[in-house]
Amino acid sequence: MYLVHFQLTHVYRFDAKNTLFFLVNAATVAILGDMKQYRIREYHSKSRPSLKFVVNFRNGSKRARRFFKTKTEAATFALTKNIALENTGREGADFPSALRVMATNADALLKPHDKNIMDAVEFYLLYLQAQNRACTFRELVTQLLSAKKSDGAS
Repeated sequence: MYLVHFQLTHVYRFDAKNTLFFLVNAATVAILGDMKQYRIREYHSKSRPSLKFVVNFRNGSKRARRFFKTKTEAATFALTKNIALENTGREGADFPSALRVMATNADALLKPHDKNIMDAVEFYLLYLQAQNRACTFRELVTQLLSAKKSDGAS
């Protein structure tokens, strides 16, 4: 079970087109559980003084950092990443969205033929191996003659 913890500092209310919105300025956002969470850290840089906060995260298998001017922006980003982590687990959160979309589309295209993505990959790898087995005509004739001699043909 996961517990969501908010430490609120301000709550703002906006009314746009007869719709009520609430914006929460969260000083600290953390989802507590068994997995490592994305956390907000203060950031100090002389070359980029306007950026005050950073969230370290994984984009696929690579580490990435995202910088923010306000703690609210950083808290929103960290909360979004933590919710994705909670919903899909570490592997799902680290799996790139573009690759997930490609896999879903490929699966939908293969489903009417009763095939899956691994069947398509295995077939394509065999095709690529056949394409890479190129040789010159002279080498082909030499291989053919040696095969005929070994078989006892003329």
